[in-house]
Amino acid sequence: LGVDSQGRTTRTPGGIISIIDDWIYTDANAQVASAFLEASWVFGRPKLKQRALAVLEFLWTNCRTADNGMFHYHDGEPQVTGLLNDQTLMGAALLDAYRFTGNQRYMDQAEKLGKLVLSNNSNPNGGYYDISERGPGHLRFPLTLLVDNGRAASFFLSLCDATGNPEYRRAALWALRAFTDDFAPYGVYASDYALALARYMSSPLTIKLEARPGDSDSRRLVRAVRIRLGQYRLTLCVRDSESSAAVYLGDGPERVGPIFHAEEIISELAASLQDTPA
Repeated sequence: LGVDSQGRTTRTPGGIISIIDDWIYTDANAQVASAFLEASWVFGRPKLKQRALAVLEFLWTNCRTADNGMFHYHDGEPQVTGLLNDQTLMGAALLDAYRFTGNQRYMDQAEKLGKLVLSNNSNPNGGYYDISERGPGHLRFPLTLLVDNGRAASFFLSLCDATGNPEYRRAALWALRAFTDDFAPYGVYASDYALALARYMSSPLTIKLEARPGDSDSRRLVRAVRIRLGQYRLTLCVRDSESSAAVYLGDGPERVGPIFHAEEIISELAASLQDTPA
């Protein structure tokens, strides 16, 4: 169980436990949920998937307002709304939940957050503000930050690929176009932006994996996809199956597959599906 600074056991509503302090942070928990979803199929541990979905349900139910999206943290009550990172990291985690479950509800929830960011955080000169409303201290000053906008761009690209709505690709470009200076002073902090820019310049490609969770063949297939098709903006959708591990390239009537062996995954197969970024 979690223990607070006075040595007392802590447990939040819904059974979510904090082992660091008494507060549940939206951005950090969203990233943990994404990691748990990935780990659930890699290691064949379905309880990690259940845990991730429970975390997302808690955040959506207890740390959100319909008008301003996600709150930043929960200390018994939700606190501090409208931070850009909370919206985009929660949105990305919801899209991960959609990829691993196929449940349309998660994509709809992610899209709600995306629309709120467009409505509440847009900087008319380019990019997105880190806050949607002013608050105390540093929250008095809306800032357009490189790291936050890199994450926002990646979220909008994933939302575009999930929904097929080109509006979200334009939203990603709005985040990217705000920064045209020398990135060297940012050092490693430019990495989120750089990854988003690389994804923006890449053609999207959906990969569907059907396999038993933890299956070693599935890991070999996905490793081959990520190495040999790394020039694409990949979206991996995972579905449990008792059959032999297989991947499909593309998501539609012209998809390629099933592919059962890693050595059969070559870039020419993907190139036959589409040629330009979308």
